Amino acid sequence: MKALYLKISLIATLLFCCSTFLPFNISTATAQSPIANRVRGVAMSLPKGAHEIARYTDERRHCLYYMKDDRIYKYDVLEGTNRDITISPEGYTKLLNVWLSSNKRYLFVAIDRKGLVGAYLEKGRELWRIDSYNGRRRKIGSGYRIRLRRENKILEKPHFIISQASRCLNSKEPLEYKNWMVRDHYFDFAEGMSIYLSEEYRYGTTPPAFPSAKE
Repeated sequence: MKALYLKISLIATLLFCCSTFLPFNISTATAQSPIANRVRGVAMSLPKGAHEIARYTDERRHCLYYMKDDRIYKYDVLEGTNRDITISPEGYTKLLNVWLSSNKRYLFVAIDRKGLVGAYLEKGRELWRIDSYNGRRRKIGSGYRIRLRRENKILEKPHFIISQASRCLNSKEPLEYKNWMVRDHYFDFAEGMSIYLSEEYRYGTTPPAFPSAKE
């Protein structure tokens, strides 16, 4: 009888250990690694109001990115550091959105610079790319509107569209009476590479159709 109790106790202990360290995604190759467990622990203890952006459990990155109060942070589980990521060296007033690229390597960050720039239609909002491997930043583009389109009848893959003023039709008029021509800049969702520049159209009107849509 005593041997039976010992066997039951051993089985219960094994089950507890398995359930404690069971990864979120068992199909991930690094899910059961010590790094993955540390990243998971950080994710579960984020401060109130924080939102997780991306987890990296490989040996090169071993970190978690999250956002809080219009800032982005990188917690390195091997170094034990929690670093505030600089997006734009010139600053910004609001963090609009963060997307993880289709290849999972880059973080795309949209910021608002209202009050920091004079020509908002030209550079009021900016899209930046952060490389998760080396932390390098690259400015993708600027304009007054930034959006991600998941699907399109012409472009089959997700892509960014940045609308930006191209020229003023009555530059001598006060700002509130100025009329603008704008263009849409298209960028791919994998690396943020430029793929298309639309024809000019008047601000506030319907953008021109993508070339293939006219055929």
